[in-house]
Amino acid sequence: SEIQPLSEKLLGNLFSALTLAGSHENEYVMKAIMRSLSVLKEQCVPFVDGLVQHLTAKLTIVAKNPSKPHFNHYLFESICCIMRISCRVHQDHVLTFEHALFPVFQTILTEDVTEFLPYIFQLLSLLLEVRSSEVPEPYVQLYPHLLVPSLWEKQG
Repeated sequence: SEIQPLSEKLLGNLFSALTLAGSHENEYVMKAIMRSLSVLKEQCVPFVDGLVQHLTAKLTIVAKNPSKPHFNHYLFESICCIMRISCRVHQDHVLTFEHALFPVFQTILTEDVTEFLPYIFQLLSLLLEVRSSEVPEPYVQLYPHLLVPSLWEKQG
C-alpha cells in the first residue's frame, strides 16, 4: 500500500528503461517489472491495458529471436502474474488477454519457437482456468497448431 501512489510511475519508468539503447532485453529490468507486479497485486489492475500492450509488444519482438532465456522467463512470468491477478478481479479481462496474446501465440506455434512452447501452454492453461464459459472459437482455432506431430515428438 505504501508504493501504490507510485505504482503507475514505477511501471512506466521500468518499461521506459527497456527502450534505452542496450537495455531492450535487460533481464534485471524485466525481473523488476515481474516483482513489482507481484508486490502490487490488485493495485496494478487499473493499468492492465497498458501493461498487456507493453508485454505483448515485447513478446512479439523476442519471439523472432529468443536469445536471452532469463529475460524471456521473467517476461512470461510477468504476463502470468498480471493475468492471474487481473482476471481474478475482473472476469472480462480474460478477453483482453486473449485478444492481445492469441495472434502472438499463433505465430509462436506456427513458427515452432520451441523455447516458448512450455510458456505458451502454461498461459493457455491459465486462461482456460479463469474462464467461466465454454471454450470459445479462438482456442478451437489453435487445435491444428497443437496437434502437429512434430510438436509432440520434441524432448522436454
